[in-house]
Amino acid sequence: MSNALEDALRGAFAAEVDVDTARFADGVRAGVRRRRQTRLAVAGTAAAALALAGAVAVGIGSSADDERRPTNHVSDGNTEGLGGVPDAPASLAVAGDRLFALVTDLECDCSRVYRRDERWIELGEIPTWEVLRLQVASNGTDAWVEGASGGSIWASHDGARTWTTLDLPPLRGGEQEDQRTLAVNDDGAMVFQDSTDEAWFVSPGSDELTPVAVSDDVDPSAVVAVGDAFVLVPALHAEVDSTDLAVTRDLGETWSTLPQPCNGGAVSSTGALFVGCTEDDGKVHISRWRPEQAGFEPFRAVATAANDGYAAIDDDRLMLRLRDDERLITADGEQAITTYLPPDEVTRGLAAIGDHLWLAAFGAFQESLDGGRTWRPVR
Repeated sequence: MSNALEDALRGAFAAEVDVDTARFADGVRAGVRRRRQTRLAVAGTAAAALALAGAVAVGIGSSADDERRPTNHVSDGNTEGLGGVPDAPASLAVAGDRLFALVTDLECDCSRVYRRDERWIELGEIPTWEVLRLQVASNGTDAWVEGASGGSIWASHDGARTWTTLDLPPLRGGEQEDQRTLAVNDDGAMVFQDSTDEAWFVSPGSDELTPVAVSDDVDPSAVVAVGDAFVLVPALHAEVDSTDLAVTRDLGETWSTLPQPCNGGAVSSTGALFVGCTEDDGKVHISRWRPEQAGFEPFRAVATAANDGYAAIDDDRLMLRLRDDERLITADGEQAITTYLPPDEVTRGLAAIGDHLWLAAFGAFQESLDGGRTWRPVR
């Protein structure tokens, strides 16, 4: 349950190595794992749940991205902006009954945001392809994108049509060690900076950053949103001062401590947080916490080759993709499935609207109409 994909991508974006960018996708699959312990970042995307087989350093500078002007691209709602299925999205997000997709484009050095209504609509562009995750508030109007290098956060308040960068302070450490994570719920967005334990809150419709007092009782590495709570989590599988989580429901005015069953990594859905722990019986024992609970409760014990490869479909369903082991997991049972993706294909995004599921990978975009039991290419 690690976040090797995001860390590996960040390392590739930040490196100064002269490599042909057209070979990026193949290089990501064939490269090597970064040495640094990965941090957790989850928002309903499987990219935050699956370990990356490796990443290659790509020599594309990133320092100028934050200085670029925001895009003026706005689709007119008629024929311009209407198109086919997005090609291999980098991230997926759901707001209400609408699916959003973030697609990177090396040729234009940009990223495009699409929305699925009766057909796919191109909404707007972000003037960099170095992005990781798209998160959209439930109102469908406010959206944020987490940059892959330099700590940039992009914001939109018009349904992902136009974008600007948040005026965050410069990172104080090297890009590979000093990162920011972003979490979004109905209250707005919280940004957490790892190296300095600083956090800021941004309200819907605003780019004004309000400092958030961070709990002194935990050793956090990232922030996630679970229901109406923001949760600070430690680095995965790392030796930290504390593996406890810190929870706030009042934007940092007060914090409570939430002990984890172990520091085995976690994935989150909109309203639940899952943690897996490898026990003496050889199984991964998954526990679940929801904001109405006092603590974690047992969810399911799973026999699997490693404590990795999980993504949350929703508060009650998980998907496992670990090489050729693909399963749907609930508290009541498991079901083997076939997504028709190669075993080494890295999952980048997972989204669900009821039983309609979408799965984005580097080389594919799949969907299921029956809750994940059968899969086909997105149509």
